[in-house]
Amino acid sequence: MTEQSTVDLYKRGRWRRPELDGLRGLAILLVIYEHYVNGQLKPAAGSLLNYMLLPGRLAGTGVDLFFLLSGYLIGGILIDNRESPSYFKTFYVRRVCRIFPLYLICLGSAYVIGGRLWEVEHPSLLNYLTFTQNFWIATAGSFGGAALAVTWSLAIEEQFYLTIPALIHLITPRRLLPLLVGCILLAPVSRLVLYLSIGNSISIFAVSKGIFVSHFLPFTRMDTLLIGVVTAWLHRRDFVAPKRLLYLALYVTGAGMLYIAWKDGGRALSPWLQLFCYDWFALFYLSLLLLASQGGLRWLQARALTFTGIISYGLYLLHYPVYVMFGGDGSQGSLPQVVLTLSATIVVFTIATFSWHFFEGPLVRLGHRFRYETGLSDNPDFVVAPAEAE
Repeated sequence: MTEQSTVDLYKRGRWRRPELDGLRGLAILLVIYEHYVNGQLKPAAGSLLNYMLLPGRLAGTGVDLFFLLSGYLIGGILIDNRESPSYFKTFYVRRVCRIFPLYLICLGSAYVIGGRLWEVEHPSLLNYLTFTQNFWIATAGSFGGAALAVTWSLAIEEQFYLTIPALIHLITPRRLLPLLVGCILLAPVSRLVLYLSIGNSISIFAVSKGIFVSHFLPFTRMDTLLIGVVTAWLHRRDFVAPKRLLYLALYVTGAGMLYIAWKDGGRALSPWLQLFCYDWFALFYLSLLLLASQGGLRWLQARALTFTGIISYGLYLLHYPVYVMFGGDGSQGSLPQVVLTLSATIVVFTIATFSWHFFEGPLVRLGHRFRYETGLSDNPDFVVAPAEAE
């Protein structure tokens, strides 16, 4: 299926795009692998197992894939409906219904249970309630409560939601593209400025307050999100990249990903190259997105993978708290690691499935009673974000 035919189906109301469900399924599986497996595997340097596990060193880039998908799909919805009289109301009601309920339950549960889920040093409740925990993380150099550590990306998402709707609504489409491109270029520059202001004696991936600043602030991570928006803008103008060019881009960026993984997940790269890793990750995943949209990479449409994508928001918010409760952070350690990982995986997939069918799904449908009065993107199946299922 070509990109144009996909857009035509979208315009005729056939909203479900399984390849995009598959991509977000891939994204959440990468994140879970990073937290459940990658940190526990310590093969000997130079061993066959060490080389076999090289790609897994970049499992944390699943968040970058989520960011790219979010920019692409949310940006596309806003571009399609920028003239709607109910533009802002519809968008924000739907976002609240999608994100807030499960997030508030996770936040309240962590606060009440306490212990390893709510460490002494953590963002305040006000930080979590206003989605500003990423600023606290950046300045404190700590993730805070283990159960809510992953919500830094959700905070960046919310800050994206506060700005991109106004930009798309107020700026003409012709002027929007140069603005977005300028912001994309500004992100690595801002990381560079922060790096130089801290000093060049530390690695960009080191655990230090300065490095947290460059990793967790919205203006230092906006490039991946906005690359997705630019892609949506181009697709609305019937831009279709040749498949051969996309496969070439996939192979080149994939080779670069393997090189970054070989350099200890990027930690052994020069600090200057590390500053641009995020953009390289974005280009690799953009190649996957564009190929999938044109009917390539059919494995992304596998039913198990697309279902994982549908429940990805619940998996994202719940997987680490479940892992901590099972002792995966080393606080209990009563189970063998393999048993612990498998048990936590089964439990979190079960909870996320029930959550989608009986809690999140009905709330999404409730939010979509509010409709855009004009435009095309008016269906709950066509929305995605770094921590969203629909």
